[in-house]
Amino acid sequence: MVGNSRCSELTNIGNKMNYKESKLRTETIKSYFEVLKQDSRNIKVPNLIGLGSPRCGTSTLYKLLSDRDDCYCSPVKEANFWGIKQEGYNRDGWTVEEYKRLFLGGETFKYNADITPVYLHCIDSLEEIRKNTNDVKVIINIRNPIDRLFSQFKHFSEIGRSRMRHDFNNDEFELFLTEGIKKFKENKVKIRDWSCPGKAITQSLYNDYILKCEELFGQENVLVLLYEDLKVSQDIWQQTLNDFLGDELSGLESQTSIFHANKSKVMEMNLEQETLSELFDIFDKDIEPLSKTIGRDLASIWKII
Repeated sequence: MVGNSRCSELTNIGNKMNYKESKLRTETIKSYFEVLKQDSRNIKVPNLIGLGSPRCGTSTLYKLLSDRDDCYCSPVKEANFWGIKQEGYNRDGWTVEEYKRLFLGGETFKYNADITPVYLHCIDSLEEIRKNTNDVKVIINIRNPIDRLFSQFKHFSEIGRSRMRHDFNNDEFELFLTEGIKKFKENKVKIRDWSCPGKAITQSLYNDYILKCEELFGQENVLVLLYEDLKVSQDIWQQTLNDFLGDELSGLESQTSIFHANKSKVMEMNLEQETLSELFDIFDKDIEPLSKTIGRDLASIWKII
């Protein structure tokens, strides 16, 4: 990846240590950390942050930004720093100076980027970004809320993260939705309970969080990307990013898509009508104002009702 050569160079210093010679090892370690210490003083916090939501194409966004000549992406995608692993929010949290070392090698780039999809729905994250950065631009990814929810259910299953046993069948997804709806309606969703089905439902609601971002960062510094546009062409995202960041792409060829987005399977599943109706009611209240906020007819695009 363009821009990561400096970070790789420093890492190689450590990898090439001669452990048979104690003196050389000591000098090499000292040199390695002196370089880190010296360079970190010149590193600025990121000025481009991808906020999420999860399962909405943030990996594709990371790839597109990494291919730009003017953008350095943290080699750790999903740093989960602001308001999460940050000192004061986590017992073993990082300081801002420690976090900045993720961008060692990005000093000469116009943009340093952190792509962490859970930031959007964590108000602490948004407020810490605002407090600790200057002239930051943020990118928000959104998707058909029910499709996003199903994708997250599958993801939880694959990584064994959820408290529930999931086999991708109707009954297990129904249980996931039922528990999530109950938690959501009872207002018992905890901000950092990442594996809670209720949190998954919250992460499919976008409008209030986009408005919060516009309030904190300025409307001109907030970009919303629609996952469904990738089904049409990757070029839509590329051009939108060019308009937002400046026309500085390197060697990218026009493609119909980076990946093949699957057609929605949720509406084909034999879910209880009551469950679907409750979901529709939750999401419908978000879609109408969201359409006005971003200027897209999402009811027609998403067709969830």
